[in-house]
Amino acid sequence: MKKFYFFLFTIASFLFAPAFSQVNQKGDFQVWLHPIYTHPLTSKLNWSIEEESRWGNDATELYHVFIETFLRYSRAKWIDVGIGYRQSWVREELRNKWHHFYIPMFEVTFRGEVAGWKVADRHRVQYSVGPSEFPDVTYRNRLRVTTPWRIGHLTPFAFNEIFWRERVEGVFENRFATGVTLEMNKRIKTDIYYMLRTLFIAQEWRNMNVFNLFFYLTY
Repeated sequence: MKKFYFFLFTIASFLFAPAFSQVNQKGDFQVWLHPIYTHPLTSKLNWSIEEESRWGNDATELYHVFIETFLRYSRAKWIDVGIGYRQSWVREELRNKWHHFYIPMFEVTFRGEVAGWKVADRHRVQYSVGPSEFPDVTYRNRLRVTTPWRIGHLTPFAFNEIFWRERVEGVFENRFATGVTLEMNKRIKTDIYYMLRTLFIAQEWRNMNVFNLFFYLTY
């Protein structure tokens, strides 16, 4: 299994890693690592704790870390409601200074299935308090489609997520991703995918290539 992950990382680095010298520049190759632990409290209520580390500048510099916790309640098979809190640290590259952000969150996810195709439409609102004088409100909408196809233990999927921020009065980020879910057993699975991240920064749109590894543990 370790050789499998190493092979994926090597291929992604070869395909998407150009020679740039700064984080979040056009064409920057990044690696995002995201372990998630979920514990069912009841048949309808789950608690989770998550952590993410983002490596930019061709995956050589750690520039963003967060840890978050969520409570999610499944009212029915077609809807989940969640409330959470995120503590985030973002590095300012010019001064090499880390900034803290305190982010309460609320989300609603609608689910459906047609002919084996599973759809999850997540709506999330984030209220971010950071070094700026004014708090920030961000709305995120992610539409994820999981195919009915199985290739051994692999299931292909794709998603697109838009980010709308109050202070910029519009969409400032889009993430399109495609990859596979590797289900090892009922408690452990991994999402492995490529993501095209389009970010509006310094008055221009920039594309970044992101290789993602999500590790899910349910116990």
